[in-house]
Amino acid sequence: MTRDALQQDLAQLCAGRERPVTTVMITNSVEEAILLSDRIVPIIPGPPATLGTPIPVELSRPRSLAQLAHDEQATLVRAHVISTLTAFVRGRTLSGTGHTPAPATSLVKPAEEIR
Repeated sequence: MTRDALQQDLAQLCAGRERPVTTVMITNSVEEAILLSDRIVPIIPGPPATLGTPIPVELSRPRSLAQLAHDEQATLVRAHVISTLTAFVRGRTLSGTGHTPAPATSLVKPAEEIR
């Protein structure tokens, strides 16, 4: 119940048009990431752990878990996130992405560059 309430609060906070809010959230739930995110940045296991290529979540808002369960685009995003994470766990990159994890020190960027 607490998780659901916090998810709703965060979604409402980020939906405010008067003052756009940027949040960074770390979760191990792919469903939660799709529900709340505009972009998912997978953490690729290390050592050292690095950030993977951002995956856009271009789904209309508001979103609900029930809606996402039947949404074709959400299914594609979910499959992309899971295949990205499992590919790196197996010690290989996704074919065709050309992704080479960057050193962790190069991943710290000012907030203006993240947008």
